Amino acid sequence: HNFLILSGRHEANGLRVVSNKRGHGVVHTIGALNGGDVPMSELGPLDTKWKIRDSVKGYITNVDGSMSPVVHQWDRWASEMSRWLDSAFVRDNFVPGERELFDRPPAFVDYDPSTCTDMPWKSAHRSSCAGLRAEHHDWVSSPPERRPAKEACCKFGGGIKTG
Repeated sequence: HNFLILSGRHEANGLRVVSNKRGHGVVHTIGALNGGDVPMSELGPLDTKWKIRDSVKGYITNVDGSMSPVVHQWDRWASEMSRWLDSAFVRDNFVPGERELFDRPPAFVDYDPSTCTDMPWKSAHRSSCAGLRAEHHDWVSSPPERRPAKEACCKFGGGIKTG
């Protein structure tokens, strides 16, 4: 997408294209806020960290606080967005403020490395528990183990407990 915009190819073919910064236009792209290139120390919830989610109604907002008309790559935030989407659109029973509309992202548990050891864990994306982010708690290791990360990794409450 960006190549066509930045290269001027659209204009060369008679199209007028406007590209807005994230949160300033019709399409609000939020996927990269939870992407693999974002350092773990900078990750956080859409409402408290990124401040782009209405805390009562649950929808994504633009920088000015208005509801974002189109939210692109919301699926990168499925663990936070699914309850709200289900309530607001699937069941058609959305009542603002009636109950929690979205799940908080999973968090690591505190553990003592001297009393917990990670089990062997490897997937196509990561080679050990150490490289997993909090939102990867439900990933399953590659065969033959097929072990859930939350069972294998100390940071999710799993692992081998000693002492």
